[in-house]
Amino acid sequence: MRSNRVPFSASVLLALATMTLAGCSRSVAPVTSATPTSDRAAVTALRNDFVDTEGTAQGGTPANLFYPLDLGNHWGYDHEVSVYIVPTGGPPGPVSSVRNRQDRDLVCLEPRFGRRYVVEQTSYGGSLFSWLRYRQDGAGLYEADVSVGEPPVCASVSGHRIFDTDDVPARSSEQAWTALAAKLANPAQQAAYRAAWDRIQARAAAVRRALEPGTQGASGGVESDEITRLEYPLHPGAHWVIRANPHFESIVERAEVLDLAVGHVTAWRIRIENEFLGQDDSIHFWFGRDGFLKSAAHFEGIATDPGGNIIGVVIADESERLDELSLQGGRFAAP
Repeated sequence: MRSNRVPFSASVLLALATMTLAGCSRSVAPVTSATPTSDRAAVTALRNDFVDTEGTAQGGTPANLFYPLDLGNHWGYDHEVSVYIVPTGGPPGPVSSVRNRQDRDLVCLEPRFGRRYVVEQTSYGGSLFSWLRYRQDGAGLYEADVSVGEPPVCASVSGHRIFDTDDVPARSSEQAWTALAAKLANPAQQAAYRAAWDRIQARAAAVRRALEPGTQGASGGVESDEITRLEYPLHPGAHWVIRANPHFESIVERAEVLDLAVGHVTAWRIRIENEFLGQDDSIHFWFGRDGFLKSAAHFEGIATDPGGNIIGVVIADESERLDELSLQGGRFAAP
């Protein structure tokens, strides 16, 4: 496993709405525009987004900026947690998976720290809620360093349960593990693999907490009360600090064309590095002109018997994939 170290560059799963803003429609619309057929074309298409114009979008954000921050924008995701075991000298065992629904909506504007933020509300299964506050300029996309569990003053949350940092991921992970553990007949093996699983979950929880706004002090954002989600312009090899302490960085690896339920979409693939990851762990995010498109996290934990001998590896994967998209006034907005 990778030892703790100061990373060269990093990123991690974005933690985190099913609320329709009064007067704003929400619909699911497929991609209909022409799709680049190579990474080179994808890079060209994405770079063309950085054009200096005076236009402004509904949320008061310059319309030409990379991330779509118009009020009423909606993204829906399929969220999946999977776990399986690879015994030493044997083939991988069956995969146990849990899937649930995540929806994100830009619901209102909120003043903070003398600036104005676009509030993104995230809904987990329509019952748990959290909020991110976005600000964007020509240099990057930033999040106010405010707890995601703090309801915004501009949105009604009556009757809704507030999201806890590890609530949804931990619940899904435990369900996946319980189903897998039932297939381990040997109590000693079950205990060994459970210990490895607990170590994986501790690393994943540390990553989520460190990347979540409002949980740490100093940040890597352009302002002391913000964290940096994206730094512009994006290009292969670009890197920036998300949060300084604990140290999290992002590295742009390449441009890709994703085959999603909404269609073929160009995106930047961004790798997250930080001090909590083991040598076989990895975290990636994909961002494009249509917002946050996909994430993939991979964690591995070694299981040993009482004598310290390795008996196998527990592997956990967590992912989000965009399958609903409606950009208010954007390229994919319904007529």
